[in-house]
Amino acid sequence: MAWGVFGWSIGNGWLTLLNPVMFSAIRENTLYIFGAVNFLSIPLVWAFYPETANRTLEEVDLLFATRSPFNWDEERNFQRLRAESAKIKEKGREIMHKGSAVGAEIMEEKGKEDV
Repeated sequence: MAWGVFGWSIGNGWLTLLNPVMFSAIRENTLYIFGAVNFLSIPLVWAFYPETANRTLEEVDLLFATRSPFNWDEERNFQRLRAESAKIKEKGREIMHKGSAVGAEIMEEKGKEDV
């Protein structure tokens, strides 16, 4: 987080110093340059920034668990890990259910011995 704020501050500082120089040298063409840069950033955002809306923090953690920086690889890996996670949770529930049944049997036997 600190590196992100540091980079943002450096970029903001350079933009503040560079804008007056650009406007005095190339006037309204400065706006066209900024517009072109913004337009060219669309494929970068599409390729490298996955959608995180309506996902829990655990799902976002799974989403970024891949080593690939590309969105489509992250989504494919996310689907695989989410399916594995669901299987693990189901196994855990089965084990807990069996464990509680065994615990209940032990408690019943112990109650019979006390009588």
